[in-house]
Amino acid sequence: YSALSAAVPLESDPATYADNELISKLFAADRVMVCGESLSHAVNYTVRDMVRLFELYQEQFLDANDPKAKTPIGNKIYLMKDGSSSHRGFENQTTEFLSFTRKAGVTSLKIADLQAELGMEDE
Repeated sequence: YSALSAAVPLESDPATYADNELISKLFAADRVMVCGESLSHAVNYTVRDMVRLFELYQEQFLDANDPKAKTPIGNKIYLMKDGSSSHRGFENQTTEFLSFTRKAGVTSLKIADLQAELGMEDE
């Protein structure tokens, strides 16, 4: 369900593996905002892939002398709480995912909070 790689990568199809070009662009960003359908599936697996791949490739994408290299990778991921929902019947997966995000250092916030932080309250 991840937007970054297939659930079952196939050796014969490189497109099923993690998209390193996209990962490097996400790595270069100060923040990566995540929202969408659904906390129990696509958002869940995409965020898990981000955390896993960022940690796996951190040395490749960041200079060890860069202050960002010392920041927990989850801290650059922002989960928009009110920009996502869960599929009915999968509430347990959503609860477990939200627990994972807290442990990984992912920031959860509401869209209005982000708008206020960016000076966009009236938009």
